[in-house]
Amino acid sequence: MRHNNLKLAGLESGTGQRQQPAVCWLSYNVHGNEAVSSEAVMQVLYDLANPQDQQMQDWLKNTVVIVDPA
Repeated sequence: MRHNNLKLAGLESGTGQRQQPAVCWLSYNVHGNEAVSSEAVMQVLYDLANPQDQQMQDWLKNTVVIVDPA
């Protein structure tokens, strides 16, 4: 995927393909003594993994999700 992006940007020789999944990076960092990010990431992971949520499952067919719980 990286080499394809470099080709599309003109930074590497060749022709890149435009049919590729979207990449979504979700970073949940701790700020001070707040526990909110660790609570939020649990809900997001549940929603991403919930097989009953058809809209989410359809979205995930064309999306790479990177979750950084930090």
